[in-house]
Amino acid sequence: YTADTATKRVLVVNNTVQDLNTIAGVNIQWDIILRQDSDYFGFTAGTDTIEILETGAYDVAMSVPMDYAGGGNQINNVGIALLINGVTDVDSYISATVNKDRQQTATLAGVQHDFTAGDLVQVEGYSLNGATQAVTVVGSVWFQITKVNA
Repeated sequence: YTADTATKRVLVVNNTVQDLNTIAGVNIQWDIILRQDSDYFGFTAGTDTIEILETGAYDVAMSVPMDYAGGGNQINNVGIALLINGVTDVDSYISATVNKDRQQTATLAGVQHDFTAGDLVQVEGYSLNGATQAVTVVGSVWFQITKVNA
């Protein structure tokens, strides 16, 4: 297959700090639309949900840079996962360990998913070890879905 990079995609960015300090999970809000083909994706800036409008295969990619936001030297294990219709997709799970000495990025590149028209897609971040001090980096978190040409 070949992904069409000119059209058939949505690319969104988070432009706020998201606190990933909960085991229950936090849906990442998408504030900026860099690209959106409205024939394939339903999305409104400032929300956390992208609707798939056409059944088929899609490439999914995301990058979630995180900073340490607390005192001490706590190790912060953070998980990031794709939610499809509210259910965690284990094939898209990524994680990172954040501490006070460095920024860390969790990255998912080019994982293919078969979506059905009407599927609702979200990205969720959560703590893997209780209360953490990890937050997203403003303007650096991005999420892209691209329709694959068969």
